Amino acid sequence: MEIFGKIPDWLKLPPYVFFAIVLVTAFLLFLHDSTQTLPGVSVLVAQHRGWFELVFLLALVLLATSFGTSIWPSVKGIYKDWKTQKARIKRLYQLTPEEKDILREYLRQNTRTLTLVEDGVVMGLVKAGVIVRAGTRRSIRDARDRRVDYNLELWAWEYLQKNPQILDD
Repeated sequence: MEIFGKIPDWLKLPPYVFFAIVLVTAFLLFLHDSTQTLPGVSVLVAQHRGWFELVFLLALVLLATSFGTSIWPSVKGIYKDWKTQKARIKRLYQLTPEEKDILREYLRQNTRTLTLVEDGVVMGLVKAGVIVRAGTRRSIRDARDRRVDYNLELWAWEYLQKNPQILDD
């Protein structure tokens, strides 16, 4: 029964060990009887086929689990990026007339940076991730001047360049 106490240690083995176990047991289980030329291999497999199958399946499951857990963060990140981009593009189709005017100006001037009055419309575009403040400080003009440089995000610039009809009234 001591063998069952070591199961947690076996689960910690690196994936290449599980891969080797899968290869060896698959070779023994699926090799045609006439090609098992090593002395005693066919007898060994015939007598312990159930154990070989169990070890093969467990190693295969552990290898698949190891593979899945190693790629899951990447898959999750790709899905999150795709979902975020889909929401941003959806937001471009829901622009108010004032927001469209601002974005039209970026395209008209063929620039990704404009000096805009910091108001609710601009802040809405910032919150939506369409534009971003170009710097941390306001330009040195007048203390009451609320104009700030804003950059159009690259994804929005590229999408609006390809789909300028979004900004039509």
